[in-house]
Amino acid sequence: MRRHTRTMITLRQMSDNFIVSARKYRPQTFDEMLGQEAICLTLKSAIKQGKIAHAYLFCGPRGVGKTSAARILARTINCEQLTPQGEACGVCPNCQAALHQRAFNIYELDAASNNSVDDIRRLNEDVYIRPQQGKYKVYIIDEVHMLSSGAFNAFLKTLEEPPSYVVFILATTEKDKVLPTILSRCQVYDFKPIPPEQIAEQLRRVADAEGLQYDPRAFDTIARIADGGMRDALSLFDRLASTAQDGVISYEQTLQTLNILDDEYYFYFTTYLYSGDYKRTLLLLDELLGKGVAMRQLIIGLADFMRNLLVARTPETMQLFPYTGVHAERFTTLAQQIHPLFLYKSITKLVACERNYRSSQAKRLLVELTLMGISEMCGAFKNATVAPATASSAPNEPAPKASETAPAPQASSVQTPQATYQAPPTPTSDEKKKGPRVATSQPKPYSPKGSSLRISALKRQAEETLSSQASSSEAEEAEASATSELRDEPVTPEAILKWWLTFADDEITDDAYLSQLLHTVTPELQPPHDLTVSLVSNIQLESFERIERTLLRYLKAKLHNDHLTLTTVVAAVEQTQHASTAQERAAYYVENYKEVAYLTKTLGLRVK
Repeated sequence: MRRHTRTMITLRQMSDNFIVSARKYRPQTFDEMLGQEAICLTLKSAIKQGKIAHAYLFCGPRGVGKTSAARILARTINCEQLTPQGEACGVCPNCQAALHQRAFNIYELDAASNNSVDDIRRLNEDVYIRPQQGKYKVYIIDEVHMLSSGAFNAFLKTLEEPPSYVVFILATTEKDKVLPTILSRCQVYDFKPIPPEQIAEQLRRVADAEGLQYDPRAFDTIARIADGGMRDALSLFDRLASTAQDGVISYEQTLQTLNILDDEYYFYFTTYLYSGDYKRTLLLLDELLGKGVAMRQLIIGLADFMRNLLVARTPETMQLFPYTGVHAERFTTLAQQIHPLFLYKSITKLVACERNYRSSQAKRLLVELTLMGISEMCGAFKNATVAPATASSAPNEPAPKASETAPAPQASSVQTPQATYQAPPTPTSDEKKKGPRVATSQPKPYSPKGSSLRISALKRQAEETLSSQASSSEAEEAEASATSELRDEPVTPEAILKWWLTFADDEITDDAYLSQLLHTVTPELQPPHDLTVSLVSNIQLESFERIERTLLRYLKAKLHNDHLTLTTVVAAVEQTQHASTAQERAAYYVENYKEVAYLTKTLGLRVK
């Protein structure tokens, strides 16, 4: 019993002494502030020159140091022995009182719970009492946007002309909710998110101070998902530290504890999708769903991954890239091998899928269709100037263990797609007798000399921007036919219908009527090269003529056949003779309904 009591006392003492890292490692000087160098330099310069404003407004995202900067500013302007750099000395009575939170001249007010008019009136009365210690009486009002409209109005006069010894420091995460009359009375400082590399470096310093060993990739992952907030990053660090085995924070433990999908999967997904391998994509999706990964988070993560690939393509946008070290090298290598337009369209489809996910009744089918739609786009980009993703761009690091939340696929079950594509073989006479051969997803290899594929790709890019200019399109067709060989690959009704519907879904995004019209009418192949479209009215014909030339060029490029023609036919609508008089209606019923004819004959009925 005594041993049990002693153990309980020890545990209680440990819990009483524990301080979360966000408080324990809160910055105490301007130099310790991360990611806000310009703001800290401005404040220190103002303090050294004695130009202290009567009201400040610190605004920015959560956890970036607004309240910490307010406390540092309040302590520094009351310091009795400022350093030459404009920092508080930390040893004078005013600094010691502020550090131990027992200063009588620094007041912190939470506007979220003290937002009434009476609370502000009490504050207005209190400001006229001179400080008992120090030169300035400082009021730090956090979440100031939570004040009611009446409280804002009651605060205006005091905020505009406070006593000379009063300084207000307001902090908010939602600047747009603060009244313009409040903003005009304050010096406004906009705090920015802390860069991921600085967050990761701070986490490494905290781990060293706590005596923990770690995998650098774990802190890089935390820095990325913290979204620029140091407080969130330190909170995640505490979760990992509490579950660290033998004082070691591993990368696998980070993924499992924080329920994060390994980037290894996204490398696989992107490689498969760009290769057009929808089968392996669906198998990998099924594997992840079997391990409990949420589909919505998967879609969001894949969209974010492709966005990072897009910004990693050029040095100008690398400042938007959240990864460092080995991750950055792998991203850059893969990004250079994928066409940027493929990434853009893929992100667009993924964002649309996420937007429709909540309202969908078939969520898995929605995600699968989105991934298959992205995979189907691959053929349009493989022959462009950017080479497709190669096997070397697939993940080559050791796969996570099976005990992880989201382990990487095994090499035996999921293989990286091949980057060398072979042209489909010409069908033999026996195959022709069996019926049309289904077109494969593997296009012809790229040939730089006299390549009609390259000319077609360039012509396609021009058509997307100049589709409305008929004369320019005719010039492009003449130039293409003069500089390239005419293609004459066999076409099948299945392939025609596939690209017909793809054009309706992907190319006509601003005209719902035309898109629906293409889904309604179906082209008929009249051997060898003529496509016939049957319309039912002149209105449909006028609408169809607006896209007829663009649609034909699209089909020629996708089907690799420059001999295709497109013919529209308006079907004659048969005029039906409707009965208008009572005699005509009676004769119609007698002629078409035998029961009416029987009754008429039996009863001797007639219509007058």
